Amino acid sequence: MSKPGPMDRRRFLTTTAMGVTAFALTREHALAASGSFVPLMSVGFAPALPANGSFVRLSGADSLYLPDPSFLSRGGRVTVVGSARGAAHKSETGGVGVDVVMPTLGRAPARFRFWSAAETGTSGNLSFTVPVVATSGINFVARRMKQSTKKDELSPTAPADLDPTPFTLSLGSAAGPKLQRGIYVVALRESASETISDWSAFSIVANQGAYSVAGAGFAWVILKIDYAK
Repeated sequence: MSKPGPMDRRRFLTTTAMGVTAFALTREHALAASGSFVPLMSVGFAPALPANGSFVRLSGADSLYLPDPSFLSRGGRVTVVGSARGAAHKSETGGVGVDVVMPTLGRAPARFRFWSAAETGTSGNLSFTVPVVATSGINFVARRMKQSTKKDELSPTAPADLDPTPFTLSLGSAAGPKLQRGIYVVALRESASETISDWSAFSIVANQGAYSVAGAGFAWVILKIDYAK
């Protein structure tokens, strides 16, 4: 498994230049938006990563009943341990991405664009900490990406979102899968026909330090969630 690396220059410029961005959409509003495309397909869960040469079967993260309140005092650490774009979309322009919403004291939350899968490949593995608040937990936004241009690459501001879909790893008062220490697999769609009916049909496989989701034809990112301290 490659070690989490520092934030690259463009991600740093994008994150800092966005400033304070209001987390205005709720998960319910996004999913209910008439005629909108929803890039978030589903979230899977496993208690831990498998040992080298083995696998662990996934289950739906919605089946988690109890959150872990220790995150309130210890904060959260999110680590990307593997990702891929759906095979049917690898040569297409655009892509999909996932952002984390960073709470800031006395100000509106800010967005950190930490992962994406596009025609140029997937973002590298990295790790970051995030404050965890009692009213929600850890908030994310799944989104589609437009085709990037040279002007986009040089711009200090973030590109516009396409169909942003907020979702939460919840401490109980917010809708969404419960927040626990463990492994979450975020599945994303790039076409309306992509669906997941049963997470138990998929497994995380470990091979020489690399992790993948066996049988997945859709875009996915594996997130290890742990205490920050």
